[in-house]
Amino acid sequence: MIVRLVVSLLVLSATPGAICFDTGHHYDLLRSSLTEFGFKDETIKIMQAVNWFADLYSFGSPIPIPMLEYLHVDTLRSTDDALCYWSTLITNTQHAVQNVTMNRSPIDVVYLLSATLHAVQDFYSHSNWVESHPHDDACDCYRSDTFFHYFQNPAYNWSQLPEIYSDSCPSQCPKMSYRNQDWMTPHGDYCQGINKDSIVRPNFNEAYVFAYVASLEWINATMTWINEADPTGTFWEGVRTCTAVDANTDLEAAFKVSLWTMTGTVNMGHWKGSGSGSTLRGLVAYILWMAAPNSQLVESFRSDNINDLMLSPSPYECSSYPQDAPRIYPYKPNVTLSVVVLRTLAMHKYDDDDHRMYGVVYVGAGGGKRNDTTNSTVPLPQQVFIEPTQISGRKFPYWTTMRFLSSEAFPLGNEFIPINYQLWNENVFYEDTLVDIVPVNASTSPVGNNTLPDPKAFPPGTIELTYWPYNKIINGPGVDGVYSNASNSITVSGPEGYVTIYIDTRTISLNCSLNLTNPPLSLHTPPQCPNTASGENGPALVCTPAGADQAMAEFRSALAELLAPLGTFLLLLIVGPIIWCRRRHRACFAPDGKCHCYAPWTCWRVHQQRKKRGRRTINDDDDDEDDDSSNYETSSLLGESSSQPITRGQSKRVTFDKSPEFRQESSSPMYSPNDRGYYNHPTETSSPTTENR
Repeated sequence: MIVRLVVSLLVLSATPGAICFDTGHHYDLLRSSLTEFGFKDETIKIMQAVNWFADLYSFGSPIPIPMLEYLHVDTLRSTDDALCYWSTLITNTQHAVQNVTMNRSPIDVVYLLSATLHAVQDFYSHSNWVESHPHDDACDCYRSDTFFHYFQNPAYNWSQLPEIYSDSCPSQCPKMSYRNQDWMTPHGDYCQGINKDSIVRPNFNEAYVFAYVASLEWINATMTWINEADPTGTFWEGVRTCTAVDANTDLEAAFKVSLWTMTGTVNMGHWKGSGSGSTLRGLVAYILWMAAPNSQLVESFRSDNINDLMLSPSPYECSSYPQDAPRIYPYKPNVTLSVVVLRTLAMHKYDDDDHRMYGVVYVGAGGGKRNDTTNSTVPLPQQVFIEPTQISGRKFPYWTTMRFLSSEAFPLGNEFIPINYQLWNENVFYEDTLVDIVPVNASTSPVGNNTLPDPKAFPPGTIELTYWPYNKIINGPGVDGVYSNASNSITVSGPEGYVTIYIDTRTISLNCSLNLTNPPLSLHTPPQCPNTASGENGPALVCTPAGADQAMAEFRSALAELLAPLGTFLLLLIVGPIIWCRRRHRACFAPDGKCHCYAPWTCWRVHQQRKKRGRRTINDDDDDEDDDSSNYETSSLLGESSSQPITRGQSKRVTFDKSPEFRQESSSPMYSPNDRGYYNHPTETSSPTTENR
């Protein structure tokens, strides 16, 4: 176990940064897309944990599953590589899904769908798809034409489309080796490279939306393949409601390890961007999870052969892509998708300039589509977004909350969305505290004839807002109006802190493409939208010279945070046994001649001092076992009768006058020197006493 932990820490510290969509973004994407298909909450949690395993057992575990490295879609050097990869993975997945359907194993489909969705989402984070498919200049919409929109579509010719790759420099950079694999090539970190792995990276919003649309298409294709093998639909229902294992422990570990992990000054945290790392907390969370027995989910996932079905043959090793790979069709092309974007521009806790703040945003639950005839509502399922901790009192986060809506279930008409916003202060040694940001004596009034939803039971300090997507109006304590961009934001200030936010609604469609005629193949520079975290805040703080110095200081502080308790622990480990030994064992040597102190030098010193003072040790083991009287205190020893037995292994220290006259008068063999040269019953004072040890 010790070796396993040490290797784990070494692997974790050597893990390259920005290797995929950060854990929190995968977490939210899965929740959004799976909810659209009616997956049960417990099933979604299993899939979120398994999706994290695709990262953990690729880069952060001492017992890796090398095949899982294929799910990060790196080192595609050309469009042909991309076609080869997806053709193979699609074919493998279709066969695997239909095989496990025939075997009636819903949990295998859950594992399979979770892992392959990781690849589907990472493709848009790691490739130049966003750059080669720019949206319009207005920046008020997102494109929905994913890779699957063109794949196996006779209406398009790949030779007429921009070149696709997922490499920082497809023609110049040599391949690097990771775990003896030559396909892994770095694609940058939070400060550079082609990746869009977190909210701090340019074009993150666009990659995130592409990943969501592609996830819907992939889940829909999986459902189609299952229903082809089981036309009754019962097996697909079993997949959506599968709760074969509990994922809560692993999901908690995924959150804590990702939030607090540190792999350098740039990659401080991997929940949603940098700035949340904590060496001590991350180390403790990782050790506790690794040291604990494997959960049922981990054991089941590692022992399952689904990875072989999914990734054999390897998507990276095909020389030509299968021409008969099934097509992935658009998901409900007649349904309009939109996304509600909540940006947090600033936040602060008044009485703490060195705070560690994070946000929790509840979107939905209690609001939804309004029925104009009955004045009732169809509740919009609640989704909880956890925005990453910001250390060292950072007041200008990149927090971007994106809640997707479908026009089929939520047309942009007379509907509202409840949004409950909380600002939390992360504490080290006690529970996190909710910062009260609700304005004092603020009133909430409806807009026009709209009826506000009933207030929900949230703790005091929570801002309870109502958002109307079709006209972008926000109602809430001290808030009433349209605040939909950075230049027109709203600051909500309470007795303990404040936040500055805006909320906007943007459509997702094929009509959002850049209006160009015959775009050149070299077009890889879409407009950098000002209404995004990167467009508003610029590069992440750690990527600027001043920020790099601050990040280095934070990294040193984090190391000190780790080394201080570690040094205290080592000190107690050394000094503690010595103190205990000296207090507990008045004599260092037992009858077997072995030292029972943990520090031999202390034991030897104590022994020498005791010899000089004439102190000796007795033990009933040294007595004659054949003499029954040796098990009792005798009158010759104490000067009085006693029938109290001496427990075997229990020592008695007896002290009395040590004058030469007394020693000469005593002829009992009990007082003769033992084989180590000192007396079994030493003398010290004139009054006989006994002391139990």
